[in-house]
Amino acid sequence: MSSSVSRRALLGAAAAFPLVNVLRSRSAWAVGRVAPLRLVTVHTPFQVPEVLFHPKTASGAQAVAGGPMVLDYANSALASLARWQSKLIVFRGLTYGQALNGHHTGATVFTGASASNTVDGAQPSTVGSSLEQYLFSRLAQPGSLTPMVAGLMSYQFADHDKDDTVSVLQGTPQGMVSNPGDLLATYFANVHPPATSGQDAGLVDATAARLLARRQKALSVAQAGVRKLSTRVPASSTSGKALSQHQTALQSLSNSLGPTAGAGDAGVPGPVLGCTPPTSAQVPADPSCDDGNPDLTRVAQDSLSFSRLITEAFACDLTRFASFKLSSSSFSVIANEMPGVPAGEFHARVSHANGSTGGSAGDALDVQLAAFKNFWHSQVAVLMDQLAMTADPFAPTQSLLDNTVILVGSEGPIQSPGGDPHGNGQGDQLYLLAGGGVGTGFAMGQLVDARAAGGLHHNALFTNLVNAFETNQQAYDPAYTPRLLTQYGDFAFPVSPTDWLK
Repeated sequence: MSSSVSRRALLGAAAAFPLVNVLRSRSAWAVGRVAPLRLVTVHTPFQVPEVLFHPKTASGAQAVAGGPMVLDYANSALASLARWQSKLIVFRGLTYGQALNGHHTGATVFTGASASNTVDGAQPSTVGSSLEQYLFSRLAQPGSLTPMVAGLMSYQFADHDKDDTVSVLQGTPQGMVSNPGDLLATYFANVHPPATSGQDAGLVDATAARLLARRQKALSVAQAGVRKLSTRVPASSTSGKALSQHQTALQSLSNSLGPTAGAGDAGVPGPVLGCTPPTSAQVPADPSCDDGNPDLTRVAQDSLSFSRLITEAFACDLTRFASFKLSSSSFSVIANEMPGVPAGEFHARVSHANGSTGGSAGDALDVQLAAFKNFWHSQVAVLMDQLAMTADPFAPTQSLLDNTVILVGSEGPIQSPGGDPHGNGQGDQLYLLAGGGVGTGFAMGQLVDARAAGGLHHNALFTNLVNAFETNQQAYDPAYTPRLLTQYGDFAFPVSPTDWLK
């Protein structure tokens, strides 16, 4: 018997592959017993005054780690997140481990790595990967689209190319998309919502069921053909290895389609429909963002569009990772379009002048800077709202917010009174963790303060996050072998990554 298999036979066995690939966008199928975690990294521009950032108590005193905290005091930079306080961790005392001008932090803010080429007018670089790219490389489900990388009003030009993307894959910056319409087309062009009511709903459901049955049958035929061919060739031969790869691919497609009646692993839930792709009316295109002359009156609309895109990409299980950059300091005039932010030339009058302010809670420039930052935090709250209103397709009694981690970082630091307005990487950096305590095991609704211990490098937080995702993935898919880390990034820290953050 011949030990080779013809190209035609291999192609015939694999012919059903394209038939099953599009269905996963209509329905999510759980592979394990818990919902998978998702991650959104969010980056905000400029620094924030310490006196209007640190949580307070009801009496107006500064909150302490683990104690009660109030976020919505007068002029607070976190006031817009007060309604989500129970799903929020506020960090103090996280540092970058190297001295960096605030404009140069993009290379390290989510990578945990050191930045190089940090001179004015240059694009800082790194050899690291940002968290959402690293976790995607480890945990992406079969057929997943790459992480969504959105950049609100973040077109780059002239010397502010150093304010570039914060999404990095092994040292390569990942291009941001600033036009929501482009992301809508990229991620949802082939995703169509089912009818949900009336006669059409029954027709669509019946049609979908017939289509699913045909694709399952085609997949079964392909699997049977590959199994039969595999008995005719040695497993170590070139053809045998190719067939093994086909079998693995077919099994991944089978997992994407889900089990037929009575099939699949014991206890694996059935399909959960709920994917509702946003429409062009909900996510209007904004071509002004593509040419360096953005329409700043569309800031709030575009931000909402990106939040909807991220939410529905998670709901449709197109991807589980996203990066969201909220503007750059290049567009400081954006402040004039923000409700609650006093008008004026923001960058020179507030940011550069702020180092000479008294740093009091009533200082006019500090109040304006905090209002600016609070606006961006309000956009994080909008994203949390969208996720909270959407059921998790893998755990319908929970919301997507329950199983999504939102990591908020900043271009500039938490600025001490009279401090350098552009900050220093070895100072106190702004980090917030919002959303899903369900899958991480982190205790939300608290202030975590590492200053008493002399500070802690920011990649200690990242190490915790990576390990939480790895552990969650094993719970979601028991066949997965987690790779737990003792350090993610370039900076060592003197505590166990599992001990300091509970």
